[in-house]
Amino acid sequence: MRYLILIFTVFLSFQSLAQFKLAPQKYWIQFTDKNNSKYSLDFPNLFLSERAIERRERYNIDYSFSDLPVNQNYKDSLVKLGFNVLNISKWLNGAIVQTDDTTLLEKVTHFSFVKPFLNLKIAVSKNIPSLKKNTEVLLNNHSIQNLFSVYDYGDSFNQIELSNGQVLHSKGFDGKGMLIAVIDAGFYKVNSLNGFDSLWANNQIIATRDFVKGNFAPVSYTGSTHGMQVLSNIGGNIPGKLIGTAPKANFCLLRSEDANSENIIEEFNWTVAAEYADSLGVDVINTSLGYSIFDDPTKSHTYADLDGKTTVVARAATLCARKGILVVASAGNDGDSDWKYIASPADADSILTVGSVDNAGSYSSFSSIGPSADWRTKPNVMAKGAATTVQSPSGGITVSYGTSFSSPVMAGMVASLWQAFPKLTNQQIIKAIELFSDQYENPTPSMGYGIPDFAKTFLYLEAIQNTHFEDNKPYRIYPNPAHDKFNIDFYTSEKNTFQIEIRTTLGQIEYSNQFEMNANTFQHIEIDELINKSSGIYIIRISTEKRIYQEKILIN
Repeated sequence: MRYLILIFTVFLSFQSLAQFKLAPQKYWIQFTDKNNSKYSLDFPNLFLSERAIERRERYNIDYSFSDLPVNQNYKDSLVKLGFNVLNISKWLNGAIVQTDDTTLLEKVTHFSFVKPFLNLKIAVSKNIPSLKKNTEVLLNNHSIQNLFSVYDYGDSFNQIELSNGQVLHSKGFDGKGMLIAVIDAGFYKVNSLNGFDSLWANNQIIATRDFVKGNFAPVSYTGSTHGMQVLSNIGGNIPGKLIGTAPKANFCLLRSEDANSENIIEEFNWTVAAEYADSLGVDVINTSLGYSIFDDPTKSHTYADLDGKTTVVARAATLCARKGILVVASAGNDGDSDWKYIASPADADSILTVGSVDNAGSYSSFSSIGPSADWRTKPNVMAKGAATTVQSPSGGITVSYGTSFSSPVMAGMVASLWQAFPKLTNQQIIKAIELFSDQYENPTPSMGYGIPDFAKTFLYLEAIQNTHFEDNKPYRIYPNPAHDKFNIDFYTSEKNTFQIEIRTTLGQIEYSNQFEMNANTFQHIEIDELINKSSGIYIIRISTEKRIYQEKILIN
């Protein structure tokens, strides 16, 4: 089993099939619609938790067709026909079924609600605003020195200190109140090993599901140790030996991976697990899994598939991001193999993909490289995955190697940072982390943007949060004069709409865009549309709901 990324190709050869074989005796049945459902988007409380609804409202995320549960009558018809229905996917609108009676596969094609499996369709926004480093904001009257240590990290200190994650802990941000889903292969002895005592004592494990067994079975705490060790990097707590990066967070433990085989069903299991996590209202998903090569080579992925739009698992991870979840994924362990590239869902759009470095911050040769097939920077960032301190199955601590462990080390720090700035979106958090990574100005296929610095990121976001713009203007424009591009920062203390236009002195519009912002949020945009335009003076017109501002900028 190659944890940390296992991919899948586009469904072309079987588009004419009503059922698609996922694994021995297991099939996908695609439904045509969600008609005659008892659910409505007007009443999301009937299919989403209060926490999930609150997350949507906080970030102004609309409900969509994918949120609606499947038609229960369709599932009941499959059961009546003789299928064992293992899992239902509302995002994909279909069912994972099991049978050894192949005659059922022909019979199901005659059901009017069954159609050929085409693919998962997800609308992907290409205009996600992000934060950008502004050194003028940094870091006057702030210091990261002389912070007291609240945890005795023991051997795990290096993997946290490498990204200054201990600074978050010292400031009181260690994941408390955040909900993290760990989607993995198994959670061996999590219910009894000493590294997880505090999670149980404080009721921090709120849900478990085994989507390999299906039928909403709980996790059994046997089998694979992989998810257990991944969890220890986030929530482990053995003072003087091992401290996770978000030891006070709450957790959902979700098994989607069968460690004994490599079949494309695992991408569908992952999707169902992610749907469940979304319905619970999770903030962060860590997935130290990946997909590229399967036991059935006809289902394996190619590098061209790694565009964030082709594989089921990448599309599902992207949909998680669209619903407000911050997905952290392992880059993969194929850097020194013939394949060498990331797998999926590491290629997904709008998620944080993590490669591996050693204790000195040097690239680990096994860490899979990018970019994605559509030339996006992957991995995004790096964390320690070589000799990472983890919980041992025997009860002590040990070290493990792989981006399986750099990902959860990063995921816990991400959750702790987001705890401090809950009004920022998942995309703003990701961009802020990238901005203060040590190779941000020069990303590479092996290191991405490099190793983050959570101390600088925290202080930057804190400074932005407390920024007062000069002359009571809700924006600033810099540099001015500019060469070929410039920046505009917005801050609003109340919900607001910003309309921005850039015109020539003759009135010709060169740029126009509108931004909806929640209260007490900061937004940065970089304007580079004028690169191929003539030098001269341009007029920037900024309209809010209360007034209109106008500025001149000189482009050389």
